Amino acid sequence: MKTARDILNEMKIDERPARNGVFMTTCPDCSHKRKKKRDRCLAVKIDSLGVRWFCHHCNDFKGGQYFDGAKDTRTDWRGGARKAAAQSGKRRPIGSLYR
Repeated sequence: MKTARDILNEMKIDERPARNGVFMTTCPDCSHKRKKKRDRCLAVKIDSLGVRWFCHHCNDFKGGQYFDGAKDTRTDWRGGARKAAAQSGKRRPIGSLYR
């Protein structure tokens, strides 16, 4: 069984101190090619099942791994392969917010 540190080292992702297992860091795929090389564009989430990552700049470096070694197939960052909940139609007009 792998640990989060093992998975991050394998993918060459810099580990940073994180609150709630979510942090931003530099992308090992595109950050060295950019003008802003230190811009933190890679979002990493560590939860009870594994590690997931997504680069907001190149969009090519994304994926994840479970701690048991399987590939991560979840499509939703909230933890499950589900669609976003529909928003209710009970919204106030923007004018009522400024009274």
